[in-house]
Amino acid sequence: MAALASSTQPALSMTWDRFQHYVGRYIPKVRACHPHPNPRYAP
Repeated sequence: MAALASSTQPALSMTWDRFQHYVGRYIPKVRACHPHPNPRYAP
């Protein structure tokens, strides 16, 4: 996590718990839009 802290923001201490909180809140879950996408584009 030290790589996430910029040299311009030395007071920022991001823990994995806090990072996962933001990921769970702002990053949407991955979902399949179609169960079998390859046959749709097959010639």
